[in-house]
Amino acid sequence: MTSDATSYFEQHHDAITSWRQHLHAHPGLLYDVQDTADFVADKLRGFGVDEVVTGLGQTGVVGLIRGRGPATNAAIGLRADMDALPITEATGVPYASTRPGLMHACGHDGHIAMLLGAAQYLAATRDFDGTIAVIFQPAEEGGNGAKAMIDDGMIERFGLKEVYGLHNRPGLAKGQFASRPAELMASADVFGITITGKGGHAARPHLCVDPMLVASQINLALQAIVAQCRSVEVSRGFRHADQWRRSGQRNRADSYFARDGADTGRRPTDLCGTADRRDCAGHCDGAPRKGETDL
Repeated sequence: MTSDATSYFEQHHDAITSWRQHLHAHPGLLYDVQDTADFVADKLRGFGVDEVVTGLGQTGVVGLIRGRGPATNAAIGLRADMDALPITEATGVPYASTRPGLMHACGHDGHIAMLLGAAQYLAATRDFDGTIAVIFQPAEEGGNGAKAMIDDGMIERFGLKEVYGLHNRPGLAKGQFASRPAELMASADVFGITITGKGGHAARPHLCVDPMLVASQINLALQAIVAQCRSVEVSRGFRHADQWRRSGQRNRADSYFARDGADTGRRPTDLCGTADRRDCAGHCDGAPRKGETDL
């Protein structure tokens, strides 16, 4: 960063901080970020960007800033995500969430504030060629917001050739960035496993096939795939269970047990999914009486 840019952001640090704290206090979930989108659009217009487009991908916002240098046929995108998480905040900070059950716990409020600060600087200086598009995306936390904006024609409409984004990383030294060639952030595939055994009376477990026991063994085996697999692609990932569901009632042994969760890693579908199926089939086949699995 040049000394002029450093000086600029030092002068505007308090304002950018106040934006972040306002956004933190007013989180939105997935596509329900209209208040945030309105805040962003108003700021961009106040900065004097050349064009502000709203409603892309439902609630996404794009601001176009044209440089003073020669015009080009390509635009570069700078992207931030806008949505929060369904978490109840308990930090006690003065700018804590005012919306019960919602919190900017992943730092997207900071991402928005940083990109707004960059947009303000770029609109004020315009010391670049071509066009920069600042992109504010809804529904990053599982809602496919990026795809929604792309499906609305964002890439073609603004002539985007490259798009850059970043994610905050607590613990990284101030002023430093971390990157690497190829993939960096994770992707996730949602999965479900249903183990079908044989139900019956709880007083006669020997006549039943207990899917809970099988499910417990599968859960341990799935966790071990990442820890012990020598495949680089699989070892980069992890999996977790979000929910257990069962069929049992009082005095009745379960006839099925289901596990919902996610594989997260470089290639979860191709590699982790194969390992999941292998382990599930192995444990079900090894049950006292054969059950069935559906993955």
